[in-house]
Amino acid sequence: MRNKYKWRALASCLVGLAVVSSIPSLALAQASAAPVGVSASHTSQMAWATLVDTAFARTAAGADAEAARKAGQAQAALAQRTLPGTFEVDGTLRQDLIGSGKGYREVEAGVTASLWRRGERNSLRAISSGLMASAARQNDVAKLEVAGNVRTAWWAYRRAAAEVGVLSDQVSSNQNLANNIERLVTAGEMARLDLLQTQATNAEVKARLALAEGTLAQARATLEGLVGEIPNNLPIEAPGALEADNHPSVLALRAEAESLDKQARLVRLQAAPAWRVGLDVRAERGLSGDTTLTSTGVRVSRPFGATPSGGAEATTLQARATSALARAEAQKRAIETARNEAVARLAGARSAQLSAQIRREAASEALALTLKGRAEGELSFFEELRARGLLSDAQRADALARVEIGAAVSQFNQTQGLLP
Repeated sequence: MRNKYKWRALASCLVGLAVVSSIPSLALAQASAAPVGVSASHTSQMAWATLVDTAFARTAAGADAEAARKAGQAQAALAQRTLPGTFEVDGTLRQDLIGSGKGYREVEAGVTASLWRRGERNSLRAISSGLMASAARQNDVAKLEVAGNVRTAWWAYRRAAAEVGVLSDQVSSNQNLANNIERLVTAGEMARLDLLQTQATNAEVKARLALAEGTLAQARATLEGLVGEIPNNLPIEAPGALEADNHPSVLALRAEAESLDKQARLVRLQAAPAWRVGLDVRAERGLSGDTTLTSTGVRVSRPFGATPSGGAEATTLQARATSALARAEAQKRAIETARNEAVARLAGARSAQLSAQIRREAASEALALTLKGRAEGELSFFEELRARGLLSDAQRADALARVEIGAAVSQFNQTQGLLP
């Protein structure tokens, strides 16, 4: 089973590497945002890692892990004690004032303490290490979840920004065209119909731009809420490979099961009878005027049987441990499914980007031919507007397809359980 996961992870990684290596134009554009003297891959790792660390620090995602860590420290401190509990002090006074009245008197005082059961301190130390390990795994899961939120927010922001950029260019181009036509209309060299068509087309694009700007504002607000200051750009991630057995969520569930199992063992151990040892001091006088005699003694006690509720509590903990292991196996299967979906998305994104690139190049050539036909009087102005619109739509699709590749790589790494 482990080999199957290993080879699937390797195959997924190779697919991701093939996809990313086939988009040099996008990688080059992204790498251009790196500072002078710093490689693009190093900038990617530093920028993504910083972004995730910032988002993690701004949330309470690690609160449960911190609580488990402190619980582990408390168990370790308890195991260092000489005795498991506190001392118990008792005292008695006996006399015959109500009775024979001959002056008999007895005063007794004692100190008693419980002793550690065999193996109890080692069991506490094991629980401490289990809780600390579980806390570390929980922290990894929490950080991976934050990384997923950052990845999703970043690519949503980049997707919205790409759409706004293309639509803004289209509005600017249409506005320049309308201004040129308006000057020609004023000079009486062109029909007013062309101007009206241009203005109508630009109004439609402006409406789409307004909606896109609203989406961009929402995406920016979401990302700022996570990371604060938004970086200018981030290179796409490099795809990685990780076996499902080593996914943080699977490791966290297994650590939880191990910790619960150790707790169950301690509960069973503490349910067993424990010895109690004490020291007594007694002072007594037989009759009034007699000399008071003082004696000391040792007191030892032990319950006859185990605590009845210990077995039930241990069984409950053991059942929770078994449930955690079952959830770990189910999580592994879910990871495999999500990984296959991510691979399919990555391949689809690359295919879509290639198609979008071909479409953009064809639309660009079509516009050039249309402008040539317009200059020769063979095509109408409506055909020019239509060609410009087709080119703008193709540029928008190409820009979004390039962003989709980066988002698909991030999702692939997220399903693998890899931090940026």
